[in-house]
Amino acid sequence: NTMVAAYAQNGYIQKARSMFALLPRANVDTYNSMINGFAKAGYGNDAIILFYEMILIGVFPDSFTFSSVLAACSHGGLLKNGTKLFVLLSGEHQVTPHVEHYSSMVDIYGRVGLVTEAQELIDTMPFFPQPETLRALLNACRI
Repeated sequence: NTMVAAYAQNGYIQKARSMFALLPRANVDTYNSMINGFAKAGYGNDAIILFYEMILIGVFPDSFTFSSVLAACSHGGLLKNGTKLFVLLSGEHQVTPHVEHYSSMVDIYGRVGLVTEAQELIDTMPFFPQPETLRALLNACRI
């Protein structure tokens, strides 16, 4: 697990993937390391695929898992996937949405040109928007 995390965090995605494949059974932390590594390296679709594989084998995602996979959607402008995952977050998986989740969704909306939707999401958040959320909205206005 430690080697997977180290490789993924430092951008060695192929090495992390190889180490991950050798594990007899990965836990949520190992999946989080890989999904986050994919997100940071720009492999949004790989992050999403691994997220669903994780669920299929019975490893339950946590708040960090959703932060990472939504960040992957954000970086890739993957609106449909991001929206579906955001709904799964508090629905089926009963994870309380945090500012990171909302910020990623605001960023996703902004990257695909849906500034009004981004603003509406901020307006309906159950807490005061944080700087990263507002930064995502401002970046959307520049696009």
